[in-house]
Amino acid sequence: MFHVKYLWETLSTVCIAVSTVMLVFIVILNCGTNGIVSSNREKHKALIYKTQTEACRDEFGIVNKDYIDEIQEWNQYIAKNKTMQRDFWFGVFVPNIFDEFQI
Repeated sequence: MFHVKYLWETLSTVCIAVSTVMLVFIVILNCGTNGIVSSNREKHKALIYKTQTEACRDEFGIVNKDYIDEIQEWNQYIAKNKTMQRDFWFGVFVPNIFDEFQI
């Protein structure tokens, strides 16, 4: 017969193990945030620079398709990560580093 005492011991052991794994996972994910922020800032600066200097236009003044694709990828990346960091269940694992960037 299964005793309640053993059930609580097993349950507490499992909870401690899961909590420890989650804590380690959160720490690992947050270790590289400074690098991610710096990289994203430089990418944002480069996109703004291309727009302001009109380096994204060809000789006829038409915007280059590669530049449009680059902007679209940037916007999708920021939108996805903003959504993930605000998610109730998954947001604890995503650092809040994407709020400073606009789409």
